[in-house]
Amino acid sequence: MRLLCCIINIKILSYIIVMHIHLILTYIGTPNNYWEHYLNSALLNNDILTLYVFSDIDIPESYIEKYKNVKFIPITFDEIKNRLCSFLKKNLNLDFHINDFANIKVHKLCDIKVIFRYLFSEYITFSSDEDYVG
Repeated sequence: MRLLCCIINIKILSYIIVMHIHLILTYIGTPNNYWEHYLNSALLNNDILTLYVFSDIDIPESYIEKYKNVKFIPITFDEIKNRLCSFLKKNLNLDFHINDFANIKVHKLCDIKVIFRYLFSEYITFSSDEDYVG
């Protein structure tokens, strides 16, 4: 019985190791006081995690060197809104213009995070069918 449990645990462990998680984060504005702690937690999980940070923050070169599993992509809030307009037109045949989103505030990006995978698809590199996006 002990051998069977060991074999099952090895199978589960091998499945978990193959799995890769892609997290997409949009961050517009000034970094908060725990920003570096968040990046450090991503670094601790670099074997299974790639974090994509779409932000208008001026990222120091030292961050790019230190956080190898974090991809910093410069983007403005208006560029995100333009991507959203393009996505809605292409996939839902809805004709929106960036001015239609003029009153949208940055904190409302959480409402469209379910389509981040599609808005930023050219930046995400999948390595297998075992990859997950969040």
